[in-house]
Amino acid sequence: MNILLKFSTICLLALICVVSTSCATPPTDETADEQLSAVEAQDTNVIELTNEVMKSGLKAVQSIFQKINDEVSEESHIDQKPRRNIQWFELSTRKGIVKLHTYMPKDSVKMLMGRPHKTSIRTYGDDFHETWEYEKRVFKDSDDFYTTEFRFEFVNGELKSVSQY
Repeated sequence: MNILLKFSTICLLALICVVSTSCATPPTDETADEQLSAVEAQDTNVIELTNEVMKSGLKAVQSIFQKINDEVSEESHIDQKPRRNIQWFELSTRKGIVKLHTYMPKDSVKMLMGRPHKTSIRTYGDDFHETWEYEKRVFKDSDDFYTTEFRFEFVNGELKSVSQY
């Protein structure tokens, strides 16, 4: 956006310079001294008028770009996301080793880990918290039961923490 503003400014200034030089150049026909003095007086008026037009045009362009710059700077503060400390880690599962990271979208986790066995959802203010649990089958004394192997915590659809049991 900043490059576009600079380019537009340069184009407008070039246009103003071309107009001012074309209006300010005296005619090359030197037929009579009377015409020369009249042309010089006319050129002086044209130069003064051109200077006033250029000044008012530059002020208008400057105010427009200042407004655009203010709007862009206000919007950039709203849209800026805080820096994230992304942590990568690996989990050993029945399917093999799965490489995940914090702030990963829950759809990506689902693709890598499969469908969770249990889910819970709750909201705190504007934040949407979701917990996924993956279970494993445990055999003990001829009884088999399921226990939680992994627990994933998501906030607003992004992975925040993982627990392995």
